[in-house]
Formats: sequence, structure tokens, C-alpha cells
Amino acid sequence: MISQEQVIHLVKRKGKLKAQRGSWETHWQDLSNFVLPNEADFNLKRSKGDKRTTLVYDSTGIHANEMLAAGLHGMLTNPASNWFSLRVKNDSQGTGSGSEAKQWLEDTTNAVMAELSAPSVAFPSHIHEYYLSLCSIGTACMFVGEPSTREGISFRAIHIDEIFIAENADGIIDTVFRSFKMTVRQIVQKWGEESLSPRIKRMYEKQEFDKEIELLHCVYPRDDVDKGKRAATMLPVASIYIDEKEHHVLAEGGFDETPYMVSRWSKAVGEVFGRSPAMTALPDIKMLQEMMKTTIKAAQKVVDPPLLVPDDGV
Repeated sequence: MISQEQVIHLVKRKGKLKAQRGSWETHWQDLSNFVLPNEADFNLKRSKGDKRTTLVYDSTGIHANEMLAAGLHGMLTNPASNWFSLRVKNDSQGTGSGSEAKQWLEDTTNAVMAELSAPSVAFPSHIHEYYLSLCSIGTACMFVGEPSTREGISFRAIHIDEIFIAENADGIIDTVFRSFKMTVRQIVQKWGEESLSPRIKRMYEKQEFDKEIELLHCVYPRDDVDKGKRAATMLPVASIYIDEKEHHVLAEGGFDETPYMVSRWSKAVGEVFGRSPAMTALPDIKMLQEMMKTTIKAAQKVVDPPLLVPDDGV
């Protein structure tokens, strides 16, 4: 089990990763204002349901981002076709070429496709949000795990503002810290009453079910892995849910592989977060906004020009 000192260390590490990410947030906010306004919540926090396009005079950038994301979705993960297949890795003996093996691989592929296409899984909608973030912000994240209220698998596109990432020696992202909010009711559904911290337990007893709590999910490689054991707390990738305010561990587990899929469109040397086509087009997008603003002003003056007349004149 993780110790209290380790919990404090994880919270401090999240703070360091957040500080390292700070220089990106202004850039992301600027991009999102004109290309992905639905996720423009970095330096400027808006309330739910607030208007997101008040700075936009021309929506070309928004439509271009949606078209690129739709193109990726249609070419890479089209739900109307079998966009992947399974085969035997390093099949030097030709095991996968037999009729029974081929049939098993085909049946398994169809079973996985059926699960991904299930309405309750909602993979197509979440992967589209994933592509929208990848094409605009340059970094996209999706969580793959088990749902709390049903059996099967769950996909969830994660807002980049929630995650803090680190690479391993090979430049691969193996550490993800996610800071997010859940209601008291959702926390109890996911982990049960026995896992609650004292303050969440008091809220639950007072029936404050919709009160939102700031949580921290830490996913990172375990150094002390015992490969002979299969307990969740000994799997290669650690998964720790923490009530950040009280440093209370809600759940401790693990994965064989990281549950967060983090992609970067392109990456500059020495940088962790990605860069996108929208970053290249941002000067043109902002110029287009200014040109459209000027065009609107000119049109208004033509339709309703200012008049110079004597005071009280006719």
C-alpha cells in the first residue's frame, strides 16, 4: 500500500509538472478561442453553458479543424468499416496461417469491433473529440478503463487542461497526472462508502450528492514490480486516486499498460507537448478575424452612415 509520504510526494510532483506546463497554457487559450472554442478553458475559466464564440467574427478556423478531425475519423477509425485486424506477433512457425487460428483471429476482431460500436461505449463520439484536440491543440488524451455502472470497457476523451505528462528515457509518455472533479454521488458509485475521506463522508451523510470534489489520478510506472504477482497493486503501471485536499487515497490499483492514450501531432526537440496544424495557421486565422471585423464596420457605415447636421436641424 502507498504511504502518506508517497501521497504527499505525488501531489508535489503534480505541482511541478503543472508549473512546467504553464508556458503552453497562454498559447492553448489563444488557439482554442478561434479554433476549438468548446474547450477554451485554460487561462480563462467559463461557466457551463456560457457562450464560447464571442471573439469569433469568422468561423473558418473552427470549420477547418472540424473537417480535418472528421477526415482522420473517416480514414483511421471509420465505424462503418473494420478499420483494424488482429494477427500473431513474430509468427515464425506459421501458427497464425492455420485455418483455426485465422478463424479465431477473425472472430476476435469482430467481437472487439462490436464492443467499440456499442452505443453504451460511445467510442465514435469520444474519438472524434480526441481528433479535434489533436488537430487544434496538438496534444490529445483519452482514458480507456472499466465503467463504474456497467460491464465492458469505457472510453473518455480528456480535456488537455486536466492532464500533466512526463516522458521516459525513450521519449514515450509513461506518466500522466490528471486533476479533475467528480461529484460525491459519482465517487460513491465508483469506489463505495468505505473509501471516502472524512470530509467527503460528511458531505455524503448530509446528502450533498452533487457537491464537486477535486481529485488527482496518478498513473506512472512502478519501480518495485514483482512480475510473479498479479495483484492490482503490483502491476507495472500504478493507478492512484487521491482526494487532493486531504491527501487521502480513494483507490489504489494498477494496469499492465497505461490507461491514458496521449498523442501528439508533431513534437519539437526538447518539448513534451505537441504542436498542431492550427498553430501554423494561427496568424492567418487571427488576421482573418481582424479583416472580418473591419469589413463589418465598413458595411455598417455604408448602410447607416454618420451624418453631419446642425443641432436641432431637420
